[in-house]
Amino acid sequence: MKHVFEKTSGRLTLYFPNDVVSTNVDSFRKEVDALLDSDKAVSPDWKDIKLELTDARIVNSAGLNFMVTLVKRVKTRNGRVEAVISSEHIRRTLMFTRLDRQMKVVFN
Repeated sequence: MKHVFEKTSGRLTLYFPNDVVSTNVDSFRKEVDALLDSDKAVSPDWKDIKLELTDARIVNSAGLNFMVTLVKRVKTRNGRVEAVISSEHIRRTLMFTRLDRQMKVVFN
């Protein structure tokens, strides 16, 4: 997974290369945890996270749990989460679980 710290916008963008499901969510979680615990992420240069999910078609319950954890972690920094998606399935999943009320969802 790629990431970019955007200092001008105060945002950390995470690029997910595929679906966020139980078979890969642990590796995503470890990677994001290590990133957010790093010296670079602890700095006050960012507070928002953008989840670039345009290459994902599915987010299952494990992926939703991961996203909820990220939302909670970002809210402790008084930040916001934005998810950019291109899958109707993911849009419906976020809507049915009401996760779309906890973060901004942009349908691309």
